Amino acid sequence: LSGSIPSSLSTLPQLRLLELQGNYFTSVLMNNGYSSLEYLDLGDNQIFGTIQYSISRLDRLKFVSLRNNRLVGGLADDYSLLANLTEFDVSNNMLSGVFPVGAFSENPKLQYLNVSRNNIAGPIADNIM
Repeated sequence: LSGSIPSSLSTLPQLRLLELQGNYFTSVLMNNGYSSLEYLDLGDNQIFGTIQYSISRLDRLKFVSLRNNRLVGGLADDYSLLANLTEFDVSNNMLSGVFPVGAFSENPKLQYLNVSRNNIAGPIADNIM
């Protein structure tokens, strides 16, 4: 599969799992849909661009994998809004900047955080470790 991930998927009100890893997708639009999404795996694609702000608004997310893509830009401060998040993997991309102080600071369920093989600098808060 290649091209853009169809935006029509966001209109499925009961969609809880979106697993499209290992394809050749180049873009995804995380619009106002996906309100029931708990599991998002878009790893091992060719997605280029920034991590969209709207991901942090999907408050049911437990698992996010965007590993092995071509994502650029930095991480947002507001991933701490994802109170149910247990795993977050953006390894092996082209992300840069400073690790946001507030990112993931209020995620009591977070068990796995992987930002390796990027150009992210700075300390990670003690309450995340």
